[in-house]
Amino acid sequence: MKITITIETTEDLHKPGQNIPLTGETLRARRKDIGLTILGMAEKTELHRNTIGPLESGDGLNDMKLSNINKIAKALECDLIIELRPFESEES
Repeated sequence: MKITITIETTEDLHKPGQNIPLTGETLRARRKDIGLTILGMAEKTELHRNTIGPLESGDGLNDMKLSNINKIAKALECDLIIELRPFESEES
């Protein structure tokens, strides 16, 4: 099973309405797009500001609790979409 977490994009990232994987780059772009500072993001998510910076660099995203990812999605005014897919069969 593959778990994919995406956020809906804005014009600044890709095509509007397109869902893209949640990465440090997309976190930073969306945060800036809605005018949040790292401190503002930390306050909205109740995560320490020293946690937000590394996340935007891509560190720790894979180890983050789902509850914290949900807090980030809310702070970024995004829907959190989690997609579960069966394994793709590998053909030789």
